[in-house]
Amino acid sequence: MKLINFFSNCIWKLKAIQRAKELNSLKKRIKELVISRDKLNDPEQIKYLQEYFETKTLERIKTKLSWVKNYSELIKELSEINQSIKEVEKELKHNGLSKLSFKKCEKILEKLESKNGRKLKEQLILKINQQIQLLPDTNTILFSSDILESIFEKYKNRVSENPMASLTPLILAIAAFNSNLDEKSVKHIMETVKIADIKKWSKENIGMSLFTKRKVLLAA
Repeated sequence: MKLINFFSNCIWKLKAIQRAKELNSLKKRIKELVISRDKLNDPEQIKYLQEYFETKTLERIKTKLSWVKNYSELIKELSEINQSIKEVEKELKHNGLSKLSFKKCEKILEKLESKNGRKLKEQLILKINQQIQLLPDTNTILFSSDILESIFEKYKNRVSENPMASLTPLILAIAAFNSNLDEKSVKHIMETVKIADIKKWSKENIGMSLFTKRKVLLAA
């Protein structure tokens, strides 16, 4: 409930700030005009005006945001939790999921001291530990979707080149996006793979695309 009240107050204050935007803009313009008028005549007056506006602005901010003090503990708790989540995310994203990264995550989460923070720590450690148990023989596995997103972005770019192309055959090309193809390997593929074998495999495993079916129908 306290969290809901906090965000409700934030929304209300933001709306109030928006309503006061035009008024603040007008005050700023007046300030600029006054300083501009006195700029060549009285340096001391300019300094006084600047200090006056800075002091008044600071006091106004303190007054408008005084209600935030009532939520200081909540803000501290949320900040603590958010920082720990970011650190865990960074560790798993950059170093993958392994027993070593799991220990590092446990160490990061030990910094959570609040009641809700400790609950979150237990849930995260349980979840990560469950994933650890599913690890294959490899010591580390990728724990980020960045590579997949990059591959599918390449796939979408390739598909966009020909809107009439069949999706399924092009999906098979995704494997090539991550392959280290050089001149030697391409030469070997060109010399050993027969077009007839590719067509036979495609017919047996993929079938005719809608585009091909349409061509056959129109040609009949």
